[in-house]
Amino acid sequence: MSIVLTGFFIAIRFFKTLKWKRFYFSIYPFGCTLFIIGYILKGMFGAIIMCVTMFPIVTDDLVYKNADVRIFTKYTGLFSRCCTYSVSEKKYVFFEKYYGEFTAEVQSSLTIKNLDNTSKILKITFEDYVYNKTLKDMVLKDSTLVFKK
Repeated sequence: MSIVLTGFFIAIRFFKTLKWKRFYFSIYPFGCTLFIIGYILKGMFGAIIMCVTMFPIVTDDLVYKNADVRIFTKYTGLFSRCCTYSVSEKKYVFFEKYYGEFTAEVQSSLTIKNLDNTSKILKITFEDYVYNKTLKDMVLKDSTLVFKK
């Protein structure tokens, strides 16, 4: 919300001087107005309005960090499936190498059992719920992901 409010004040301050950037700066007051309307309405309609307003500026949460490998929760929208994670590795100081995404059925937190980071592969072992046909229920098992470098 602070980004939207900052943009709103910049739009008011420079509205007359920046003629060719009016469209860009008009997005901020529009976003602020939508956010306030969504907050007032609440309920499902308000949540949809707030989700559309906040989608471009929502950051991914860091779930796991081991030396250079980082796993983030990926924000995929209002009606998205639970627990989508993205895997990246920090390269040098400012760069990241993105390996991919995966989905887990865990509800509370992702538990990483083992992480092997070699020069050729990145292997991640984590706890996940898997459907067992004989029990006809979800069972907690270890799942393994392998990313080629």
